[in-house]
Amino acid sequence: MRPNIFPPPTFSLDEVKGILQREFDLSGEIEPLPGDIGQNFHVTASDGQEFLFKIANPGEDRFSLEAQNKVLAYLNQKDFAFQLPQIIPNQKGAEIIEVRDHRGHHHLARLFTWLKGEFLADVNLEDKPDLLEDLGRVLGQLDRALAELTLPQARRYWHWDLQNLLDWQELTAYISPFPRKRLVEYFLLQFETEVVPELAHLRRSLIYNDANDYNILVAKTPEGRWQITGLIDFGDMVESYLLFEPAVALAYTISSAENPLEAALPLLKGYNSVFPLSEKEIRLLYYCLAGRLCLSLMMSAYQKHLRPEDEYVTISEKPVWRLLQKWQTINPLQAEDRFRASLGLGPASRGLSPELIINLRQQ
Repeated sequence: MRPNIFPPPTFSLDEVKGILQREFDLSGEIEPLPGDIGQNFHVTASDGQEFLFKIANPGEDRFSLEAQNKVLAYLNQKDFAFQLPQIIPNQKGAEIIEVRDHRGHHHLARLFTWLKGEFLADVNLEDKPDLLEDLGRVLGQLDRALAELTLPQARRYWHWDLQNLLDWQELTAYISPFPRKRLVEYFLLQFETEVVPELAHLRRSLIYNDANDYNILVAKTPEGRWQITGLIDFGDMVESYLLFEPAVALAYTISSAENPLEAALPLLKGYNSVFPLSEKEIRLLYYCLAGRLCLSLMMSAYQKHLRPEDEYVTISEKPVWRLLQKWQTINPLQAEDRFRASLGLGPASRGLSPELIINLRQQ
């Protein structure tokens, strides 16, 4: 099975300027931004105000965009210490507009407020466990709020939803060299044997599903402490399994760590302090994190096959490979016990130990 991935729209700057003037009475400087799904632009209006203009991929329908808008409207009513984008309606009050490119193709588009800050990707996280713990708390607050929201449009089939990981196994054919392909297949098998049988017993909820380090904004406080200031891009939002939220975040934020297991603990601790994970979720986190890495690598390899000239589709590939190779050296039971210890829990109960079995037999 292959995902139905459409290339991003290709509107020119002049076309975008015309749309903004016509629909929003906006004029000013426009800067294209990188993206692998939609087409995004940073807009600086003549009065100094800043906006984000997003033109949706043909694969994103109106229902999913409406769902994102509803979620953002709901979350922006909460008293969070971090910011989220706000939708800006056009002159007729429409939050989603239809635009046409030079080839006559129709697309959906939206205008958002611009959030200022540095990308988490541009910050060295090696000596900043407090920042990762803050991110965990932010995601926990977000998910706790989303758990109270029911949104039928979010019950969609999405290729970035980890519950669909095994549907994309044939994409390993695009991974090379062969040892890397085998590494991904190894973790896919672990996901199939360890996670899939337990899915029916895990909590489901609406999740953000895209806490990658280019969607997280940070800034220094006057005291010099780094903190999370905003989250952007809710395009991967979906109703899925709650455990996938911290798994996705960890897959990106510990990718450059020398000791990824230890680096994972602050974020996990922060998340758990706000929205506690169950013991089963803690046990499966090791496999879900690896599953997200595999999903990222399979999608990257496939998109590189479709668009070899687009460097953005492989922007995270190298650190993800490094992390997956390091993750393979970590015993899943050791990871579970380390996760539990960081959350103030004792070792997991796994029945009789091999040593005790030998002693009993000798008796």
